[in-house]
Amino acid sequence: MGTNNLAQNERPLITVAITCFNAEETIGRAIESVIGQNWAELEIIVIDDCSTDQSRAVVAQYCEQNSLIGIYQNPVNSGVAYSRQRAIDLASGEFLAFLDDDDEALPDRLQIQYGKLVQAKAEMSNIPTLCFGDRIVENGRCETRHVAGIGRSAPARGINIATFLLVGGKRPANWGAAGAGTLFASVSDLKSIGFDPQFSRAAEVDLLVRAAIGGYAFVSPEHFPVIFQHVTHGPEKSPFRRCKSRYQLLQKHRTFLAQQGLRYRAAMRFFIYVITSYVRYSFSHLLPRLFHENGRRGACRQSFGKLLGR
Repeated sequence: MGTNNLAQNERPLITVAITCFNAEETIGRAIESVIGQNWAELEIIVIDDCSTDQSRAVVAQYCEQNSLIGIYQNPVNSGVAYSRQRAIDLASGEFLAFLDDDDEALPDRLQIQYGKLVQAKAEMSNIPTLCFGDRIVENGRCETRHVAGIGRSAPARGINIATFLLVGGKRPANWGAAGAGTLFASVSDLKSIGFDPQFSRAAEVDLLVRAAIGGYAFVSPEHFPVIFQHVTHGPEKSPFRRCKSRYQLLQKHRTFLAQQGLRYRAAMRFFIYVITSYVRYSFSHLLPRLFHENGRRGACRQSFGKLLGR
């Protein structure tokens, strides 16, 4: 039976988790995009990571207006991986979808991803499966592009996915984007794999690596965008922190890399990753600020601070 024809009482409860940090200008838009879903059996939980702006007050207003929404604040600022893992532990629904605080879920997202996931698991004898999806990405300059999700025409599986994520090389079949902002899965499958809160970045890559090694499948609805992603920039995306998290990822999976005979390849790949990250940042942020802004000295000081991870 298709999801469009499901009786209301046959639809399972879906929890949508929005991780939030200093997003007072965008968190309302994210919440409203979930409220607008054509799926009535809904729970919305917002995990606030000790925001220092008015994000919590904005969410509190929505909570007063809608009993489906709940807000939970972390005891201390702990990072997005901790917040996502906490959402898994708090979810009351049978299924859980994640959404970032600056993105928008398209109206049919839950219905389409639920249908895709249920169908895929039925065809694969109910093996653990993570469902992602296409996204429309807006880069901040009113330019958009369509990014395809992983496992569209057929499920993506195998340790070759873990290998590709860690050391690159030939792309696996049915490859595509697999960001946590489009992740939809059963709570039981998510509890079996979980997010590692030790990661400040790359936690979703770590989850994908472990899932691929553990036999999970990855699917996405074909040619259907599930979110509108607004690209933002912050200190957590500095090249220093990106490279630090990449090193942490390789260290965590060094046993797997050794078993596959990939230790030297991983080291070379990491060296290239570091050089590329700093070069890209220099051309996209540092040089434009030096040559096209007033107060070049301050811009230079701030940009170099980001290079160092401040």
